[in-house]
Amino acid sequence: MNKYSVALIAILLSGSANAADLSRYTASKLQQAQKYESSGDLHSAIQVLQSVENQREYDAAFVQQSLGVYYWKAGDLAQSIHHLTLAVDYDVLSEQQQQSTRQMLANLLFNQQQYQKALEQYYVLVRAKATKSSQAQLWLNIAKAHYQLKEWNNVITASNATLAAGYAKQIDPLSMKLAALVEQKEWQQAGSVLKRLLILEPNNAIWWRQLVDIELRAGNTKQALDALALADKQIALTAQERRLLASLYAHNGAPERAAITLEHIDQARSELELIVEQAKYWQTAKELETAEHLWLKAARLDGQYYWQYVLVLTYQDKWQQALQTIDKVQNPTTETALLKVQILYALERVDLALSMAKSALENTSDTQIENWVAFLEKVKLAREPSLMNKQKEGI
Repeated sequence: MNKYSVALIAILLSGSANAADLSRYTASKLQQAQKYESSGDLHSAIQVLQSVENQREYDAAFVQQSLGVYYWKAGDLAQSIHHLTLAVDYDVLSEQQQQSTRQMLANLLFNQQQYQKALEQYYVLVRAKATKSSQAQLWLNIAKAHYQLKEWNNVITASNATLAAGYAKQIDPLSMKLAALVEQKEWQQAGSVLKRLLILEPNNAIWWRQLVDIELRAGNTKQALDALALADKQIALTAQERRLLASLYAHNGAPERAAITLEHIDQARSELELIVEQAKYWQTAKELETAEHLWLKAARLDGQYYWQYVLVLTYQDKWQQALQTIDKVQNPTTETALLKVQILYALERVDLALSMAKSALENTSDTQIENWVAFLEKVKLAREPSLMNKQKEGI
């Protein structure tokens, strides 16, 4: 029970609340009930008050109010709600008593998950004169009730009212507002709320992760990158989050930063998938020697990557190494044969390149290989007169 209900109970059980307005009969019964209650005999206290016959509405309201408190203390919340409702419906108690009773009733209804009925009481209270702090707490309770009912627009309105009333713990209304905006897919507004939450709790990993997620949902990859890069300075990123950060760097034109980001993952030097990702990023960044080293490491772990290793060797004109490695490529294709022809030509081994091209052409019909056969035959013919001249000179 919150502080408002506790305050109400203190007033009721003090035996002095507007005693002058009660009939002697009712006052006597209330005093008798309070004696039983103070000795721990709630059952007798309740029986005494149930026997009271009242003609005056104020007396009846006060008795119902007292019964509501006693039933609450006895743990019978359904009866407590019933009697507090009767007391409120009389609407004859003093302003303070009426508001305190309604507050206790509203809180009990909320705790019993009767959110719609609780809201009816809270809205009456919020329209009454109250201190700013009381207004803030009431609006927060209203926001919580609407949240339970999934009434997202009302959650946003009540959360804003809570903040406007100066509620000290801004995290509560802001987090509810955030949830409501996410449910409505209002990504831009949700992002703004998250930035306010991060000002209040800069080391809260949940807020950082939600901000990144929201920016991605909105299609804002640059903002997602900025958010995750800032998060990296505030919280410990998981390996999966570092891989996401790397992919965002790459997507935004910074493959070198992407590769460096992956290096900070513990398994970066041993996990095949991470090695391959690093190799791709370094290659995109045109850091071919680093990419070569990583592709070789990947190929030694899984032979399928010898193809990428051979390719990066050719990009650096390392033809001899490429030739020594290309036969290690798994499941060779026409493309593999074509690359070998190119490597042999680059090494000026024209006869062997031509032989390789013709052999490949026997197994498949491929325009590129046909073109290479025609080209190499021309090269060979062009070289033969030169060779003959050299032989004559030798003679």
